[in-house]
Amino acid sequence: MQRLLHDAGYRVVGPVTTVDEIRRMIQRGDIACAILDLERRASLPIADLLAFADVPFVYLTTGVLGTAPARHRQRPIVEKPVTPEALLAAIEKAMAGQRQPTNDNRWPVSGVVVPWERVYPLL
Repeated sequence: MQRLLHDAGYRVVGPVTTVDEIRRMIQRGDIACAILDLERRASLPIADLLAFADVPFVYLTTGVLGTAPARHRQRPIVEKPVTPEALLAAIEKAMAGQRQPTNDNRWPVSGVVVPWERVYPLL
């Protein structure tokens, strides 16, 4: 999968398996899009963290064990075994979606929006 993504022009910065690792990557701004395996234990807390940070992501699933929670059902889902075409199309769809931050951490001051450093919840 890493070779497929690299050949398609993406820079791969994973795999990442813990919430702490993903939190550090988000804070550094390393992630433009993520691919999450629904069958992995940490995928749901990571999905919540990515959504909070307004990072698009794609779910991978066998369709048997994993179903996306209602709050993430609008995310693209690719069933295993993954085909290159399906994965790349899902990534493009996730990245093309209108990004609406859950919490953009901005405070209006005299008509000017001032960005504040993001603070991510502990999961």
